Amino acid sequence: MAPKTAPKTFADIVAEADLKAIEKARKARADLEKLKERIGEYAELHNEAAARVNWLRSQFQRGNADAATAEEFALALATEERAKYLAHAHTENEDKRVKNAERALPPAEKKLARAVAAALEGFIPGIKVLSTFGKVEEIPSEGDLPVLLVSQEKPSGDTFRDSRERGWAALSGTSAVNLSGDVVLTLYRKPLHRELYAPKLGKHLTENGVHLLDQSNLQHAQTMTDSRDGMEIDTLRVSIRSIANPDTKPEDVKQVGKPLTVDPELNMSATEAWMKATARRHDPSEYKSSDHPGAITAGTIR
Repeated sequence: MAPKTAPKTFADIVAEADLKAIEKARKARADLEKLKERIGEYAELHNEAAARVNWLRSQFQRGNADAATAEEFALALATEERAKYLAHAHTENEDKRVKNAERALPPAEKKLARAVAAALEGFIPGIKVLSTFGKVEEIPSEGDLPVLLVSQEKPSGDTFRDSRERGWAALSGTSAVNLSGDVVLTLYRKPLHRELYAPKLGKHLTENGVHLLDQSNLQHAQTMTDSRDGMEIDTLRVSIRSIANPDTKPEDVKQVGKPLTVDPELNMSATEAWMKATARRHDPSEYKSSDHPGAITAGTIR
C-alpha cells in the first residue's frame, strides 16, 4: 500500500509560485538579451561595410586601380549605405523596446519582500508570515489560517530608481545597504481573527526600522477586504522608502556622505535645524522693525 502524501500547505503553494516566477524571470531576461544582440549584429554589419568602403578609398588614393572595379566599388557603397540605415532603424526602434523590456522585467528575487516579512514577525501574535515574488493563485486551507503574505511585483529597489532614491541614499548616509519599493500585504484570516489595520501596521513597521515613503498614507489607508470560502482576505499596498537589505553584511556598508547628526536638545538633525533657522531669518513676520538686514526702507535695501 502506497504511503499517504502529506497535504500541501500554503507555504508549499508559495514556494511553487516562486519557482514559476524564477522561470518567468529567466525567460524575460533571455528575451531581453536577444533584443540587445540584434542591435549589436546590425551595428557590426554597418561597421564592416564602412570599413570596406574606407579601405577601397584609401587604395584608390594610392593609385591602386586593381583594388576593385567600378561596379564592385558601387556595390560596396550601396552595401554600406543599406547597412547604415538598417543599423539606425534597429537602434532607434529596438532601443525603445529594450528600455520597455528592462522596465517590465519581473523580479528574480524577493529581498524586499523578505525584509518586510522579517519586520512583520510578531505584528499579529501567532500569525505565520511568508514572502514571495511570484503570483500566488491558490488560497490557504483553514488549517493554515491566519497567514500573512508579503508579495513584491518589481525587482528590489527598482520602484524608486530616480532622483528621490539618490536623495534618500544621501540622507541615510550609506549606499547598497537599503532597499525601496512597493509590497502588497495579503492577510488570510477567519472572521474572528484580527483584521489588517493600516495605522497600526505603519506604526509597527516604523518601530522596527522601516522607513515608509509617506507615513500619512497608512494613517488614512483603507484595507480592501474580500470574503471567500468562509475566510476574510485583507489586502494592502505599502510603499517602502528604505529598509535594510537582508543580504548585506556589515563590512559591505559604504559611506556616501556625512551621517546626519542629531541635536539631543532639539531632537532634529543639524540640516533640519539649519533649514528652520534660515526660514526664520528670511520670514518678514519675524521682524517687527526695519532693523532686519533685508528690510526695505524708502526704496533702499538695508
